Amino acid sequence: MSMIAGQQRRGTLFRDALRFRWPIIVAAVVVGTALGVLLSLQRPPSFVSTARVLINPLVGNPYTPEQTGDDLVSLETEAEVVTSDPIVSEAADIAGLPETSSLLSSGVRATVPANTQILDISVTGKDKAEVADAADALATAYLESREALAQDVVETQSNKLEQQIASTEARLAEAQQAAENGPVNARQTQRRIADSAQADLYNLRALQTEVENTATDPGRITEPAQEGAAGSALTRLLLLLVGVLGGCLVGLYGALTRERSTGLVRTPSELTALGIHVLGNFVGKDARRGQGEEPLRRMRSEILSSITPPAVVAICAASSEEQSSALARGLATSLAVLDHKSIYVSTDGREVASSNGASGLSEAVLDREDPTTLLLPVVGKQLSYLPAGKESVAAREHFVSPLFTDVIFRLRRSRAFIFLAAPPVLQTDGEAAAAAADVVILVVVANHTTIDQVQAATTLLAVKKVRLLGVAFVPAVLRVPDRYERLWSGPVAPKRWLRR
Repeated sequence: MSMIAGQQRRGTLFRDALRFRWPIIVAAVVVGTALGVLLSLQRPPSFVSTARVLINPLVGNPYTPEQTGDDLVSLETEAEVVTSDPIVSEAADIAGLPETSSLLSSGVRATVPANTQILDISVTGKDKAEVADAADALATAYLESREALAQDVVETQSNKLEQQIASTEARLAEAQQAAENGPVNARQTQRRIADSAQADLYNLRALQTEVENTATDPGRITEPAQEGAAGSALTRLLLLLVGVLGGCLVGLYGALTRERSTGLVRTPSELTALGIHVLGNFVGKDARRGQGEEPLRRMRSEILSSITPPAVVAICAASSEEQSSALARGLATSLAVLDHKSIYVSTDGREVASSNGASGLSEAVLDREDPTTLLLPVVGKQLSYLPAGKESVAAREHFVSPLFTDVIFRLRRSRAFIFLAAPPVLQTDGEAAAAAADVVILVVVANHTTIDQVQAATTLLAVKKVRLLGVAFVPAVLRVPDRYERLWSGPVAPKRWLRR
């Protein structure tokens, strides 16, 4: 397939998958919806409980009085601390839960409402009373942890100051002793050292008092957790939506895969993209409205402008031959309408004349009878019909022999347009019939013939050096116009039937 054809095929693939493979999508959506409903019903109800905590800036914690950066970052860090292992472990002890409880390991969420110093600690679980206890336990453990950290910092700073005070007191006592009992010339210096030590001692004691009075209030629980509210309705709805969307995606993938794998010809544009001339489109609305008369006229015009009688036109299908017979019969009748002598040659033994025991093509091939003597008149001398004959199946095996070529040669003597409804071109007998013709019209059945079959048929004709006049794009059941069909279903009609 050429690059342009491939691009056009990809462009219509999604549309064709939706149009022709919709049962796959519907089935997948139904299954996905059923699975979503089943999962939502099997999922136990869940409850959410939230404890609201007001936190104070506190030394030793991310959110401190000396904070100089972004307060929001500090508060978000505090929210992360809520789910840390030490606090979860302490909360488990308070609530009487195991430390490995999924309630505390995966059901906890801490958030910071905008422009506040508040943490919302939420717990999700299957027991509405248990989630409330867990939320309160987490809040309590978190506040106790903040307070313990602040007290540790205060105690550490106080101990360091105590050591400095002791060292300064020793230095002061030593300087005072030297100022009183030391050498006379050094006493003045020792008094100054003692005065300095005294000042340092005063400052250290004042700082120690300030440190020991540092606030260690971590905050408080402003709204204790209430008994958990049901939160599973949204989850069930999400499961249902996931089932529907999942089924839709799986169905669409299956439809695309199926459509791509079959590679059916859906529109004439796909044939045009392959570089194949479309002689007539019998699938469009206009064609259906006129029962295919307008496409027959266009094909007739192409035939008359391209070839002159005597000429053999093989109507070969790429997949199924039923439409070939109807199209060949319609073209022969359409040319006879314009007083062009036409012969319709059938290879299908199921047609009426053959099933009634009329001799035809098979007798001409097998018994070497003159085919011109076996022609059945349809309308005067303008339109004749050579049935498939009594042994049509056996005759097909001889299409590859000179016997069939000789029959075609004899028919040429009638100096008419000979429309041969040949077997599918990819079959051996169809290939031989096409090789015996002057031109070939390939029949492509919408939604039945594949692109691979079309390409194989055109390649075969090119190898055999048979001229391909173009393709006819037809529906699964091709009907010729009623005024043409009446000529074949009744007695010989008056010539006025042939006038337009």
